[in-house]
Amino acid sequence: MSKKWSATTWFVVLGPLVIFLALTLWVASVLEKVPGWSFVPYIVVPMAVVFLIVGALFRYKWGKFIFG
Repeated sequence: MSKKWSATTWFVVLGPLVIFLALTLWVASVLEKVPGWSFVPYIVVPMAVVFLIVGALFRYKWGKFIFG
């Protein structure tokens, strides 16, 4: 597998997850100021980080098998 293809698959897998994390952080910062929703960021931000880590592990472990 070429290095260009490898970098592309990393971008394809992790790009949307990084965007999801950024949107989650933005929404969490807005919801933190709303009464009754102040505990939501403590749940959704770790969940978004876990999705990012799982996506990176998925690409690292099975990337050559699936993409290669």
